[in-house]
Amino acid sequence: LALLASASYLVMTQVTREWFEKDLRLRTELAVTAARRGLVNNWPDRERLTERLADITRDERIMGAAACSMNGELLAATLSYPKELPCKTVLERMQRDGGSGDPTWSVNLELPAGPVNLSVTTVSADSDPLGSVLLVHDLSFVERREKTTRNLLLFAFFVLAVGAAVI
Repeated sequence: LALLASASYLVMTQVTREWFEKDLRLRTELAVTAARRGLVNNWPDRERLTERLADITRDERIMGAAACSMNGELLAATLSYPKELPCKTVLERMQRDGGSGDPTWSVNLELPAGPVNLSVTTVSADSDPLGSVLLVHDLSFVERREKTTRNLLLFAFFVLAVGAAVI
């Protein structure tokens, strides 16, 4: 029973983590796609671009957002965007990891504030790329859900063990 509970926990943790990562990727694409027109129209105006980014970060799980030029210059960022993630470094890592072909690239990182998911989405006007929008998602909810999953499996193991003992 202990082996079954342990294997179940490992499988469920892996499957749920994949679901969360896919969910974050879809949420990022949806947020940037929904704000695309506002981003493109305000790309040259840093103040208004910052306002559009602030609109995107109204979601409780998005910690911060930044807009970067194609050469890695920070154009605008929300106040809560982590300073540990400069545009140039992020875009270089994206190029190194081969993420430049997809519309959205993401990576999980550990920051002093806790675990985060960094997503980079290219913004284009017509077919000309203007730059990238970086969204930082808080992953602490994933850890809380994994803890809940573990506790439920331990409780199920306890119930099965008591049931087996009674039988």
